Amino acid sequence: MPVPIHDDDDDLDTTPSGIARRLTRVAEIIARANDRLDKIRAGFADPPDPEKPAVIAATSTIVSQATRAATSANELLGRLR
Repeated sequence: MPVPIHDDDDDLDTTPSGIARRLTRVAEIIARANDRLDKIRAGFADPPDPEKPAVIAATSTIVSQATRAATSANELLGRLR
């Protein structure tokens, strides 16, 4: 059973250590999501036609959100260089 994600961090903390802590938390959440996706991928079976649209939609959402996270992270890195 996955451990629930609690976002109880202070998003108002804009100190460098606060930002680093919050970014580390985001990285941990993404790592957990990747671990979960790996487990799904390992046991993946092509679903029958009635379930395919839901599986395709969920997978497309993962791609969109992962792309958005990567774009945001790259923008932040660009500000630091």
